[in-house]
Amino acid sequence: MCYNIPVILDLLFIFSGFFAVVAQTLVIRELLAVYGGNDLSIGIIISQWLLGSAAGSYFFTNNKRISGKHALLISLAAGAVFFAFFIFFSRNIRNILGFLPGQGLSLKAVFISSFFLTVPVGFTIGAQFAAAIKYIKEHVRINVSSAYAWESAGFLAGGLVFTYLFIPFFTPSAIVLACAAVFFLLSYIYAVRNRLLIVIAILCALFLPWTSVLLETSTMKDLYRGYELLETRNTPYSRLDVLERRGEKYFFANGTPLLTLPWQDFAKAEESGLLPLLFHPNPKKVLIIGGSGKPVSSALASGRVSVAYLEPNPFYLELLAANWPEVFSNSKLTTLKKDPRKHVSETKDTYDVIILGIQIPATLSANRYYTKEFFALTKKRLSKGGILALSLPGSLVYIDTAMAELNRTLKDTLKEVFEKVEIIPGDENLIIASKKAISGKARLKSRFDKLKLRTLYISRAYLDHRFNYYKRKWFNEELAKVRRKTVNRDFFPAAMLKSLIYWQSVFAPNTISVYRFASKYAWVLFFIPLLWFLSGRFSLGSVAFTSGFAAMGLMLLAIWALQILRGSVYHWIGALNAVFMAGLAAGAAFHNFPSLRSGLGLASSIVKSFSIKKHNYLFVIETGFCVWIALWWGMMKLNFAGWTALFVFSAGTGLVLGFEFPFITELERKRKGDSLDASAGRMYAFDLLGGWISALFCGTLLIPAMGFEGALLLIFLLKTASLKWLFKK
Repeated sequence: MCYNIPVILDLLFIFSGFFAVVAQTLVIRELLAVYGGNDLSIGIIISQWLLGSAAGSYFFTNNKRISGKHALLISLAAGAVFFAFFIFFSRNIRNILGFLPGQGLSLKAVFISSFFLTVPVGFTIGAQFAAAIKYIKEHVRINVSSAYAWESAGFLAGGLVFTYLFIPFFTPSAIVLACAAVFFLLSYIYAVRNRLLIVIAILCALFLPWTSVLLETSTMKDLYRGYELLETRNTPYSRLDVLERRGEKYFFANGTPLLTLPWQDFAKAEESGLLPLLFHPNPKKVLIIGGSGKPVSSALASGRVSVAYLEPNPFYLELLAANWPEVFSNSKLTTLKKDPRKHVSETKDTYDVIILGIQIPATLSANRYYTKEFFALTKKRLSKGGILALSLPGSLVYIDTAMAELNRTLKDTLKEVFEKVEIIPGDENLIIASKKAISGKARLKSRFDKLKLRTLYISRAYLDHRFNYYKRKWFNEELAKVRRKTVNRDFFPAAMLKSLIYWQSVFAPNTISVYRFASKYAWVLFFIPLLWFLSGRFSLGSVAFTSGFAAMGLMLLAIWALQILRGSVYHWIGALNAVFMAGLAAGAAFHNFPSLRSGLGLASSIVKSFSIKKHNYLFVIETGFCVWIALWWGMMKLNFAGWTALFVFSAGTGLVLGFEFPFITELERKRKGDSLDASAGRMYAFDLLGGWISALFCGTLLIPAMGFEGALLLIFLLKTASLKWLFKK
């Protein structure tokens, strides 16, 4: 019989969960800003975090020479130090690696740097749970499910507090230093009554306002070394930074350059904002989506159109209005502070020209504007004879396979929606889509003459050069060499994979082969669950491993789906983690209520005829896990019920995992005759290891290569294969 754990010991697990989610969410947000907001970096960061957590949990669980008190002291003190130093090194990592502000990082650089930045913090956070179990076991007999539930409750509280209190009111440096102070305080309360620790905690608290400002200011200057930082805004969509150097202002979003003022690239401005207008006989209303403000100035210069302008991050519009008044004070310009995709879906207005200025779809937040679903929405918003214009990387000299595949994929996707699609090749290809025939060079020259515009780049000679018949013929022949037709969808981001291959060809050519192989042979991975099932090499560790793999895979799918449906996961990732852990807490708490647990009696009695009599509860839970994954797949086929459903599914995933963990731990203890804390730590490590592999491969390869449905099917097959252990005698 287990004794009740005193409240002060329960609080230890709550603190562990609270700071785990705060640390993890802050690490993800900070590194997203360092790595340019790349969605794939989320999977890499989470995988490194789980690797560190698994190592920390396993180390302190199996090290018999370190007492619980000393394990707790080491994990808390090290957590304070590593977490504090994380801010400094994360914002200096570009300087350490030799990358300039705004320069793209390869996934190889992301993987290596995130390992050294994330694993130490993850190690100390993972160690805290194992150290807490060992510490409390020295005082009272511990109930593992209760400890798991209290930690999950802390996780829930941490996610909500971080999302709705910390982000709006505190800088990352203030959050880190406050956590460090509390770590020292907990060390004093639980581990060593050393006055030095309480003095350090008090000093941290007293000097927190001053030191946090100093740390934030100095590290942000390190991030943009050589530039003067004028302003920083942590918005729900990204971190926006305004810099100045030699009289020029630079605008960055999550470390990615957006705009330089004064804007001097007149060729880019006129090609993106003015040239598309020539394809319409009499444009009056124009909608510009994205482009960082670059197409707006030239579109307004025509003097004949009214412009509605949206950005994926509406807070960016405030910076433009404050720093580019000569353009953004124009009476013919209307800025709309809402999600562009939501506006296109809900508005009743129609437009003669829609200009899509979003960057290439190398991220999910960009890809959501290049899918068949979004193009169908824009078609409904076009007036009679209206056109949609967008740009992609191009060349008039040589087109490599990556560039050809990207352009062909978007052309095929547009053809699924629009009757007419034309690509006008150049250093940057202009793609025009319309319900009707697209105007040729003669009409464009005639319209240009009638407008009598004062242009610096576009002219009659330019139009002759740009619309050269032989260049267009050569370009179309190059695209025709891409034989496979691919359509980009919301939940099958084919253009994202093509963009990644193109992007890697620029920053890291050696890694192209990985994505090419994944795009062609990802189906081979479906044989892994089958071969594993036939091999029969399963244990309880295998069950915990597949559960961790499945849970993390489903969480990544929820994160990516939220990015697609809401446009940004930067703000919501803490809340999504929180509801997952709420489900985990509820599942773990289930084992503390015998009346609820008896509800499994009916289900377990059905399976008594199988050769799993001692494990019938686990069989029911494992089967429920598989059914839950299948339900995810069904909802994916139906394009979800809405973005709020993702929070329900995340909570349900945590619930199933929370149900299972205590059962696995108890069975492992009985099977090996081990102590309960050793069994819990071992199963926890296997669970985290499965999550690590899932985060690494699902987040960087499987989802882009297979799409959401393919990734879900692989997760389902792998989890189903683990059921074989339950039939072993």
